[in-house]
Amino acid sequence: MDANPGVDPRRLQVDKELRLPAAKKTTPAGAAAEEGYTIYTVKKGDTLSAIARKFGVTPPEIRKANNLKSDTIMVDRKLKIPVAPKTGAAPAGGQG
Repeated sequence: MDANPGVDPRRLQVDKELRLPAAKKTTPAGAAAEEGYTIYTVKKGDTLSAIARKFGVTPPEIRKANNLKSDTIMVDRKLKIPVAPKTGAAPAGGQG
């Protein structure tokens, strides 16, 4: 209630204007964005295979990261996508 000093949240009124603080960057609810993963929200028409191709990983890797027993996914589900290892990159401290 820092954005609305003096406003009692138990006594809100219809048509009363409130100030909303700017959104903070947070991890999506229920999806712990762990290092090594990116979060993807399933859209209508998506398949696990297509999502895997898009991110350069395999469907079994996505299933494992999300404890899925099958390739069936629902729209709006947030999936942890393992970050694909970079290929063809020179090792650290390489040519220079």
